Amino acid sequence: MSRLSSLLVRDGLVGVKRMEKAFQRQVIYGGSLDTILLEINAVPEERLTQYLALASGLPPAARDEGRAIDLLAVALLPAELAEQFRTVPLAIAGDTLRLLVCLPLELAELEDLADLLDRPLQPLITPEYRWHLAFAQAYGLEAPARFTTLARTLEIETAPEAVGRARTVIVDGVPSRDTQPLKMEARAPAVAPELPRTATPPELPSLRSSTPRIPMPVAADAPTMKVGRPATGERVRQQTLVGITAPKGDFIDDPIAKVTILGPAVAAPIDSSGVPMPMRRAGSAPIVTSGRDSPLAIVRARDMLATAEDRDTVFLTLLRATRARARYAGLLTVQGGAAIGRVALAEPGLDTAGIASVLIPLDVVSPFRSVAHNQQPHIGSLASSDAGIDAMVARLGGTVPPSALLMPIVLRDRVVAIVVAHRGHGELKLVDVAELLPLASAAADALGRLILQQKRAAPTTELEGEAHDTQRLQRAVADDEPELSFVADPPRPIDDLLDAIEQAREGGAEESIFEAIERASETIGALMRRFPGALRIDRFSVTGRPLRAAQYGGLLDLVVRLGDPATDLLVEQMSSAQRDVRFYATICASELRPRSAIVALVERLFDLDYGVRAAAIEALAGYPAAELAQSLARARRAVHSTDPEVVAAAVTAIVALGDIEAVGDLIAALERNDKGTEHVRRGLVVLTAQDFGASERKWRKWYEGAKKQHRIEWLIDGLTHKEDAVRESAIQDLRRLTGEYFGYHHDLPRKERDASAERWIAWWREIGQRRFVQREDERYRPTAVLPGRNGDGLQ
Repeated sequence: MSRLSSLLVRDGLVGVKRMEKAFQRQVIYGGSLDTILLEINAVPEERLTQYLALASGLPPAARDEGRAIDLLAVALLPAELAEQFRTVPLAIAGDTLRLLVCLPLELAELEDLADLLDRPLQPLITPEYRWHLAFAQAYGLEAPARFTTLARTLEIETAPEAVGRARTVIVDGVPSRDTQPLKMEARAPAVAPELPRTATPPELPSLRSSTPRIPMPVAADAPTMKVGRPATGERVRQQTLVGITAPKGDFIDDPIAKVTILGPAVAAPIDSSGVPMPMRRAGSAPIVTSGRDSPLAIVRARDMLATAEDRDTVFLTLLRATRARARYAGLLTVQGGAAIGRVALAEPGLDTAGIASVLIPLDVVSPFRSVAHNQQPHIGSLASSDAGIDAMVARLGGTVPPSALLMPIVLRDRVVAIVVAHRGHGELKLVDVAELLPLASAAADALGRLILQQKRAAPTTELEGEAHDTQRLQRAVADDEPELSFVADPPRPIDDLLDAIEQAREGGAEESIFEAIERASETIGALMRRFPGALRIDRFSVTGRPLRAAQYGGLLDLVVRLGDPATDLLVEQMSSAQRDVRFYATICASELRPRSAIVALVERLFDLDYGVRAAAIEALAGYPAAELAQSLARARRAVHSTDPEVVAAAVTAIVALGDIEAVGDLIAALERNDKGTEHVRRGLVVLTAQDFGASERKWRKWYEGAKKQHRIEWLIDGLTHKEDAVRESAIQDLRRLTGEYFGYHHDLPRKERDASAERWIAWWREIGQRRFVQREDERYRPTAVLPGRNGDGLQ
């Protein structure tokens, strides 16, 4: 693959920057490099096929190759073996089996296939998408939606009429002491005469032969070519793979050629019964889920995403965590104006294979289009007004669910994938998947990290002189004109780099941000001095909810992209004497949500700046409740303060974060009967959906009987309260916490309110308790303390 990219960059067909973007897309979407280049319209298919031939050393396949496939040829190669070796049988010419192959390609594996079949092979190289179409046609399968979409796109493009003599790809052989430079035109080999198709293929040959291998027949006039010279003591193996050349050998377009390949023989792996096993290939093969399909705890998934080393691990980890909350979890990649099925996990009985044929256009109104455009999750029905889209939804698990989750993975302000989760015929609500939503950002961060790694390991564009298969473009150089040379520029000073990020428009400093992330140690020090940097939008010009960090300024975007290395910077900046600095640091922390910043965020709940307080509350709301339990003790203690402003800040945070553990402290704070008492009473009313005024005695009497109940039960009781404001607050919190709706409105006539409240009670009794109340599991009871008799311990 690096050879293909090097050739294309060297000859000026694809620029370095565009090739880097192609590699970045490959990290996310997978597939072969030629597929990515065709999807981004970087190289015409005809020219790309020529370069595939030059990079692999194989003859190029004609555009219509694979449209007429001989059943006799297909009978020689079972589908499983063809898929493992990424070959498609086309026809039989004499004893030779003509094959269609694509990148990634290992010649040693084709040699092994020739050994298994005991016949000569004539492989022809073609783009990956054409290989998939031919494979599906040969074995009666449905081609993946990604490749059928690409095929339709390329068919629409009309090639211009050829004018004059066609350009020729020239091979400049390296002169040696006994050979002259070889020049010949690269052209597709003559197509072997097609044999008649038969309705019933002959019996498949055995892949394990007990007879000695028969040498492959070679034409008497076939040219013989030796690649390299054997070193002292090196074993020379004679192979007769028709049409195959070594990767660095001269290109031979003769359909029948004998090649001598140096090096030890490479054998296929052998199973326990002695039968040669085909080797699995990388590249665009389906994601292997075996052993990686069990549900995964969310905390464990977050840790795995932070250390994932490949795209498949990122996707499967996200799906496994989703499976912990749903019966079905699938992933669609977003490319080419469509959402294309990639991989799915599900419990037994639900279809996971159908996702490979899912293609949902994003130019038609549907929940998928909304998620891709708005970059926000969707929880609800997946039905649309388009019958085709509804049919595709049915392939996501074999059923159309009443409600489902669509969770976007956003990378650089663009949705690159969508996770689909549902419970088959059961309902899926917000409360079921609320803890999953932050994992989408963790997955996006993991993909961004992999892209950076890919960029650092990008293949060089230098080729050895002996491997030059194409002619470089040259221009005349005057005698007094210095020869052009390419010298790597020294890295920019870090302050200049940050200047460029500050001055760029939103999304316009990607390369500079990547460079700054690669130089994280320098960047952190410079950011500490310059934070928050030049701003695109001032905080006071924004009404409503705060914007994302990237919208405020380039350096804030960089801080969020840096991830965990920027945590210490944010913690320090949140304690700055300047309120604007504290605000922007808190905004960044609300997106990163590092665990080490929880204590600093709790302190910001009492900030003198109300905007900082609101940002801190929003940041803390994104953490799991278990991680906040100890930290919120600071807010519970603050309700006992004699400063009404401190009490108001503490109560606001407790109510917003739903901290019911603070109810006892709030009741105790009522006895002071000072200026902060009214703040405490209002907080109690919102948390409990009850109102006993400022009477500590009445509140305590109610709490003694209600503290063992779930807060949802308090809210359901509040639906029948005599005060409109209490009923309105209760139903708003109920809908937010449960995602349920039973037609209740706080201002309905009493009879209708009571009937709807009864539906809420029935729901809690039949369904809600199982979802929200975790019973004690006897398996986890501490054995050191056993239940005593009459509450007095063991007797």
